[in-house]
Amino acid sequence: MNWFSLKSASSSDFLTSEAFDCHDAFGHGFFQRRLLLLSIITIVVGNSETAIMSLIARDVDHWCRQPPDLNVSVASWKHRAIPVQEDGRFSRCHVYKHPDDPNDTQVVTCNEWNYDDQRAVQTIVSAWNLVCHRRGLLVFVLAIQHLGSIVLLVATGPVADCIGRAPVIRVVILVLLVATLIGCFATTYVFFMIVRFFVSGSAMCSLALCTIINFEVMTHQNRPFHVILCFAGGFVLADVWISIMGYIEMNWTLKQAIFVAPTVLLLPAVFLMPESPRWLIASGRLKAAECVMLEAAKKNNFPLPFTASLLDKLSAQVDKNKERVGGEGEDMLEGCSIRQRALIMFGSYFSISFSLYVTIFSSASRHESVLQIISSIVTPLGFAWMLVVVTKFPLLKILTRCFVALGAAQCALSLATAFNPQVLRDALIVVIRPLVSIGMVVSIAYTLELFPTALRGTALCWTVVSGRMGTVCAFVTFVLHQAGREDVAFAIAGSLMLASVLAFRRLPPAVTVECAKIKASGTSALLQKSIGHMRKSLDQPLTERRVQGTESPASSKASSRKSKSRLRRSSYPRKQRSN
Repeated sequence: MNWFSLKSASSSDFLTSEAFDCHDAFGHGFFQRRLLLLSIITIVVGNSETAIMSLIARDVDHWCRQPPDLNVSVASWKHRAIPVQEDGRFSRCHVYKHPDDPNDTQVVTCNEWNYDDQRAVQTIVSAWNLVCHRRGLLVFVLAIQHLGSIVLLVATGPVADCIGRAPVIRVVILVLLVATLIGCFATTYVFFMIVRFFVSGSAMCSLALCTIINFEVMTHQNRPFHVILCFAGGFVLADVWISIMGYIEMNWTLKQAIFVAPTVLLLPAVFLMPESPRWLIASGRLKAAECVMLEAAKKNNFPLPFTASLLDKLSAQVDKNKERVGGEGEDMLEGCSIRQRALIMFGSYFSISFSLYVTIFSSASRHESVLQIISSIVTPLGFAWMLVVVTKFPLLKILTRCFVALGAAQCALSLATAFNPQVLRDALIVVIRPLVSIGMVVSIAYTLELFPTALRGTALCWTVVSGRMGTVCAFVTFVLHQAGREDVAFAIAGSLMLASVLAFRRLPPAVTVECAKIKASGTSALLQKSIGHMRKSLDQPLTERRVQGTESPASSKASSRKSKSRLRRSSYPRKQRSN
């Protein structure tokens, strides 16, 4: 299937699904707030699953194990058999080949280790000997985590566009719950690695799909604000939860079980998740969309006659669009193709993810816990500022300014690292991390706005995949760190950010929703006029309405029959009619 083309969905469905506003369909209330809360939970779970290795795979002091038949103290064994490094500490990975001969300084690599008894039970490092030449196995677990996200997201996006958001969300949440439960009992390295593949992948899929369905039921005015609000709340709660668990010392298996406990909060979504009415309209399933929209209207205490009237108009618009000559949907996107949009957003999200993890992997971030604490405080303030800004400026303008600031900051950090002014370097790291978090969230919000409903699942999931690939590429910069050229890694990150800014110039000035409104302006005006007339008529006496009625008898009867039919299918009491 040609995913990034309007040929994969009919132009008529594309126009109809994008042109209407949920505010006119079923209002704003409990229906959206429930999905908003669910989205926040998936973001907390997704961020927690990403950070879990930092809690259960912490380093622990270790040294080569003494022979079982040698009955000496640990201190005696170290002074006798363990070589001393240049920094004055005992070697962790080498032992004298002949420790009984004080004149023989030949060393060999050991394959068994002893660990600090106080911290050994707190980490998988000691459980599976992930130290010295086996430390690569720990990196492999991280790679498997990202591979799980990449593989499952690549498959999930197109499937969600084909069969719907709700069934795919139910499946991935069930996989997440089962894999998380099994992971609490993982006792071998291979088993643990397989579980992490499915847990990480399903967590990211649930995050992406819940964000999509939350976006598609929000009113046009509230969309960007609520997307940023979801991620701001999710990021802050996840950071608090990670910090709390980081200070608790306990067995790593118990810590893992407690840490992933919030995943259970997703269980109600398996039974209560509604389908996106916008996707149902895009796929031509108007009857199913009608049921969802009427149910949403009841939950929001929205007048059902308004919903029924809008459904009549949407149905008429679908019938009208079927008579049009194909290709009008593609003309609407003239000047910037869907594929071009996709490539630009993929590249920009790759760049910002690479920038984030290059900063996280830097020596200053890893060794200065104070910087991490300050960044955790600054990030919520940045999101609060963004919630104000997003109501005043277009998303593309905000995104461009954010990427310009990040590119300049990364280039400045490269120079600061090369010439070693520590104060400036630390200040830039504190600024970059909140900026990256904000930029990633705005990128997601803009991606959701940029693509039509029929392709939105594929677009967002593959955008997140590109970010995961950027994270994997950031691991490669450890080679530069070891070579003492950390400044080069920051320079690459800054260059990618500025290149993304240039690419943004190719994006359209209007997003998909605005384009659809322009194309279907006649229909939109008709809908607004009809709803406005209905609101006025409900406030007028019946006799006055009869005098002011302008519709022909035939059209009035047809519209009345359709609306009454829709209302009869709903269990909502019909109390809106005036006497």
